Amino acid sequence: MMSLREAAAALGARVRGDNARFDSVSTDSRALARSALFVALRGERFDGHRF
Repeated sequence: MMSLREAAAALGARVRGDNARFDSVSTDSRALARSALFVALRGERFDGHRF
């Protein structure tokens, strides 16, 4: 498992709020597993921030 703080540090970002832990990453909100981190992507025909 990885924490949000660990992921943020690797990306040069910071965490606001809880330091949750996750064991997988998904860009598809329909296929999220328990303990998964959702990453919202924006494209020409979709915006993951809406989900």
